[in-house]
Formats: sequence, C-alpha cells, structure tokens
Amino acid sequence: MWRIVHYRDPVPHLPFDKMNFLHYSPEVWYDVEDNTHYVICEDIEDKNCSVSVKPYQWKPNDHNYYVKVPMSC
Repeated sequence: MWRIVHYRDPVPHLPFDKMNFLHYSPEVWYDVEDNTHYVICEDIEDKNCSVSVKPYQWKPNDHNYYVKVPMSC
C-alpha cells in the first residue's frame, strides 16, 4: 500500500495530526505540478515530502489531477 500525494494537494493532509491521526507510509510525493518527478518517503511525516508544503501553499486544484489523469465525479 502506498500513499500518493500530488504536488500541493491539501486533501492528503487531512485530518491533521493534531487530531491524533497518522498518515500511512510510504508516501509517494509528486513534487512537481506536471507529475514528472516524485520522491518516495518511508517516514510518516518526512520533511522532504508533502509535509514540507505549508498550508498557505496548498492548491485545491491539485486534488483534481493525479499521475497525469484528471479526477472527476
């Protein structure tokens, strides 16, 4: 099982760890908007992965596009 995070998508950060929730690892973080590069992080909250993106940098539209596939209802 993998946790996939696209660039600055805010949704994978919910619920917050302050709510005593731990995210699943390993995480595959697509760290560029066009999905051409990713980082694999084994630690739950690795500072080199998506947790490095601060809330003011989150982009809700990044939740609509994963691994070059548009997400739709």
